[in-house]
Amino acid sequence: MEPTLPSMSVVPSMPVVPVVAVKKKRSKRWAVLTMVVMFNAVLFALVLRPSDPKPTEVAQNKTSPEVTKDEKKAIEPTKDDPKKEEPKIDPPIPKVEPKVEPKEVPKVEPKVEPKEVPKVMPKIEPKIEPKVMPKVEPKIEPKVELKEPPPLTYPATTAEVKRSQQAWAEYLKLKVEIEEDLGGGVKLKMVLIPPGKFRMGSEANEKDSDDDEKPSREVTLSKPFYLGMCEISRGEFRKFVEAEQYQTEAEADGTGSFGWDAEEEKFRKDKSFIWKNAGFPQTDDHPVVNVSWSDAQAFCKWMSKKTKRKIVLPSEAEWEYACRAGSTTRFSFGVDLELLAKNANSADGTAKKDFPNWPTIEAEDGYVFTAPVGKFKTNPFGLHDMHGNVWEWCEDWYGPYEGLPLKDPIQKVQQSNERRILRGGSWSSVPVSCRSANRNWVAPDFRDIGVGFRICSRLD
Repeated sequence: MEPTLPSMSVVPSMPVVPVVAVKKKRSKRWAVLTMVVMFNAVLFALVLRPSDPKPTEVAQNKTSPEVTKDEKKAIEPTKDDPKKEEPKIDPPIPKVEPKVEPKEVPKVEPKVEPKEVPKVMPKIEPKIEPKVMPKVEPKIEPKVELKEPPPLTYPATTAEVKRSQQAWAEYLKLKVEIEEDLGGGVKLKMVLIPPGKFRMGSEANEKDSDDDEKPSREVTLSKPFYLGMCEISRGEFRKFVEAEQYQTEAEADGTGSFGWDAEEEKFRKDKSFIWKNAGFPQTDDHPVVNVSWSDAQAFCKWMSKKTKRKIVLPSEAEWEYACRAGSTTRFSFGVDLELLAKNANSADGTAKKDFPNWPTIEAEDGYVFTAPVGKFKTNPFGLHDMHGNVWEWCEDWYGPYEGLPLKDPIQKVQQSNERRILRGGSWSSVPVSCRSANRNWVAPDFRDIGVGFRICSRLD
């Protein structure tokens, strides 16, 4: 029987394995086996525990029992007992830290708010379809040919005269009134006169008529024409003189013309009296006077070149047709001489104050000498001063009506008396001289303070 080892105090938390005195080899094998068993027990306990907190200092002390002095002495071999084996003291069990499997924490990706990128819509160029206009067939109006209006036949009322005038303007695609710009604000106006039929001359019973106006006869003017709305003014004649550096016959021959001498209070001929000096007050709005038939023709030639129109003096038939304007009476406005004061500038009550010996009407027109053109009423055609103000040159030579054609008559052949026609009367004429049918005749080179003209443009 093997000797037993003295008892040792055992740490309560650790079981004490008795040490049996064996041979050195056997004792060593037992110690190893004990340690393996204890290690497995501890390991098994750790596995069963979900988590093991870090051992405290007390726990560490319990796992490392202290050996007392007496126990140490008891197991230490002595020199007297050599055969006594040294007791095997199990080494302290190493502290086995429990293997703590790190708890896998799910990786939390930081939530990144997506940066809102402004939605950029691709720029889509609109597809422009070519605009296809519906094909519209032009509406072709049937071409209406205007029928030529009938000629104006006298007698005719004012309404009929104007209606015929307008109808012919539309038919010819022309304006009733036109104006020609002479420059510097000077404009010459003309009026369309339609073709027609009238009785030219005086009837046998017309009061104050003259023999050379008879017998009256029906005359046809087959073509329309333009006639000056007013007599040629001094301002219009000035434009011609300046443009052409023209000298009137009164200036060229150095003899002058007739004029009013205010100092001597009489009319007389003098070289100082010319177109721009009549001896009485005039402005450029007054009719030009002291011009001969040749001076008037020279103005027409200049106007033809300037306007590209055929400008002439009116024939005697054209002048009377335009003056009557549908009437068959002594004047275009009737037969009463006293009405001249409202329609014309003739010898009147105004002039009688300065010239008491003149035969005049009692009514006053307000002018002693010439009046500015266009101051008095128009006739139905829209013409001013066809009665009075100044005598007006016509293209014809003076002669009897007999032998002249009834269509578009004009006396182109010089007669034995070598005279040209004047029509209309003047500011100084006796009132009956202003009648529509009255005729006057003078030499072509005649000039006087009562003589002027108006122009005509024939539409061939």
